[in-house]
Amino acid sequence: MTRRRTEETRQLLLDVGLRSLYERGVSVGVTHVKLGDVAVAAGLTTGAAYRCWESQEAFHHDLAVAAVGWRDRQSIASTVEGIKGLVEQHASWREVVRAGAAANLEAFPADQSFITSIALRVSAQFDDALACASKARLNVALTNFASLYGGLLDFYGRRVSAPFTLEHFTMMIAALSEGFVLQGLSGIEHPVIEREIAEPGVGADWTLLGSAVEAIVEAFTEPANGVSASGAPAR
Repeated sequence: MTRRRTEETRQLLLDVGLRSLYERGVSVGVTHVKLGDVAVAAGLTTGAAYRCWESQEAFHHDLAVAAVGWRDRQSIASTVEGIKGLVEQHASWREVVRAGAAANLEAFPADQSFITSIALRVSAQFDDALACASKARLNVALTNFASLYGGLLDFYGRRVSAPFTLEHFTMMIAALSEGFVLQGLSGIEHPVIEREIAEPGVGADWTLLGSAVEAIVEAFTEPANGVSASGAPAR
């Protein structure tokens, strides 16, 4: 019984610590979140907190693992929201790429869970628990986006060209997206380029991410049966 109460206290403190981490933002690691402050915020004594962890270092280790493993649907939800209307209107796949990339980039400044995980995953190679949590989080994200991309490719009558797979396609886009996020966190503004696209209904303002994803679609996918030359979806 005592062990269960201690474990419940431990989880409560981790939950409050996570909330503090996301409210205050990312600094170097998670060391700015103090166990004593978390205990007060949780309505507990410092003694109760130190029955769960013997030191600040032990608490910070578990908080980092919890932060990497915690996820929400903000990134993929923002992407879906940014393209849903276009897909329903049977817009060109290029316009869907253009709008989806812009929506994806716009979501990142507010997506503290993603930004925190990026900051912590850098050091994951030095800790087995952190590495395991990082891999699990990334696998879930890749699976979710592969499902989205696979559905869109089917809708637009395209398929990934052999010998590449949908997983390869998803990994390439994820690497691009995360790389641009890191650049943004370093203070580099993401470029928006005016492009003339000889296709009706396609906007002219393209993010660099959108331009790169368009190139990936062109290079690593091919038309399947029923797709028109204009890139409109098969009906």
